[in-house]
Amino acid sequence: METHFAVSILNEGPNGSVYTDSAGKNFAFRSYRACIINDTIIPIELAINFAADSVALLPKSDRYLRVFLLPDTMTPDKLYDFEANNGFVSEGLKSFLNTGLTKATILKTTIKPKENYYVNIGTLFYPSGGLTGAGLFINGRGHTIPFVPTQATKTDAKNKTEQGLIFGIGIDPPHNYSLIPCGQIVFKK
Repeated sequence: METHFAVSILNEGPNGSVYTDSAGKNFAFRSYRACIINDTIIPIELAINFAADSVALLPKSDRYLRVFLLPDTMTPDKLYDFEANNGFVSEGLKSFLNTGLTKATILKTTIKPKENYYVNIGTLFYPSGGLTGAGLFINGRGHTIPFVPTQATKTDAKNKTEQGLIFGIGIDPPHNYSLIPCGQIVFKK
């Protein structure tokens, strides 16, 4: 029997540091890596879109979060400069954060059967501080992300060719979180 639901996501991270913008304001920068595994016999289309706007964390609305896709060139080994600046963000990442966050970040790609695809996701939040847990997950399947409520948004069970994606993030203290709809996986026929 053919199944379309043999897609899984493995999350890594967070890795993080402090980012200081040109005005001298400190933000917490965290990076996460998600591996989307297509264990089906058909290709899947992956679409991820993070808006340029900041998101208020729940339940406290005076703490904001910016979520974005990192460029493919910003692999985990290029995000931090441990030798030159005590583990703060690298000059390449600092340049991207200074200029690259003015518009939505979008990814559209096809993942072939039995292949994996890696997505690098970055977050900035202010005020900085707190432990974070985050990850990408398929809507309706639940998650194991620390500090994020375990409920997931309901999916349309009638549509078996599309699955929505959610990026969940939690920050503790003080138990702030957000569930951000950010894309979909479409099973190609």
